[in-house]
Amino acid sequence: MSRNMERRIRERVLLRCPLRLYRRGSGTPIEGETRNLSSAGFYCVARTGFEPGESLDCILTVPAEKVSMDTGNVNLHCEVLVTRVDERNSEYGIACRIDHYSLILRSDPHT
Repeated sequence: MSRNMERRIRERVLLRCPLRLYRRGSGTPIEGETRNLSSAGFYCVARTGFEPGESLDCILTVPAEKVSMDTGNVNLHCEVLVTRVDERNSEYGIACRIDHYSLILRSDPHT
């Protein structure tokens, strides 16, 4: 089997979105940014590393100009599993599989 064979089931799009990663049981966010994204997972960079197999909560913000919604940014709550971690100078590349996600609805669209 070729090492360059694509492992992803769904095609990813190159999309930079801010995100906050949370270790389970911790309220302290770890800020990061996606590099690519699909409905099944994403690859992001952050200044903190994680372990493959670690389960995280994530708040992913898709900027309003990237989606056809006039209600502002779209926030998703994702439950993710870290599948790979790459050390990249002063930051880490983190591949995550999305196990579940839901839209975060705002009660006041002007906030």
